[in-house]
Amino acid sequence: NKFSISYSIKNDFTTEGTEVLSMTVLANGVGVTNASLSIADTSVSMSGTITFSTTTLVTGAVTQVNEDAGKIYIIFSTTDVPNNSVCGVAFTGQNATGITANFPATVTIVNNKAVLDFTTVADWLTEGDQTITATLLLPTGMVITNSLVIIDTSRTPIFSSFYYSSLANGS
Repeated sequence: NKFSISYSIKNDFTTEGTEVLSMTVLANGVGVTNASLSIADTSVSMSGTITFSTTTLVTGAVTQVNEDAGKIYIIFSTTDVPNNSVCGVAFTGQNATGITANFPATVTIVNNKAVLDFTTVADWLTEGDQTITATLLLPTGMVITNSLVIIDTSRTPIFSSFYYSSLANGS
């Protein structure tokens, strides 16, 4: 009697060393033969960071900016993410007053990097500091998040009005 079993070995994107697949064949509840297969781990552990910067370089990293800072870059830096991998991105706070942005739902990682940008503007409203949060979803399922505080430097204008009337001759 012969039989065969097929298994598909899947890349799990995690470096954990050699793995062993073992199998025991039973006859009447008693092990009659054993087989094992060593699987070489060729996976690499993907990782990444998100940096907010005033330049396209991570060396200009900032954690907060004044609302009139202008163009801000979001730099997605990764390690061991294959070229042209499409990764999901999400943003919160991007609809706040004083932020001009139209963010995509994905970015394409090329040479372990992707860059987006948005613009902050003084909006003449006093609404308090605002926070924009960026989230990157790597192909492994790992989630990376970072936030930027946009300091509210605007003061809502105060308008005063008065009414002046002059009645001539008491009429």
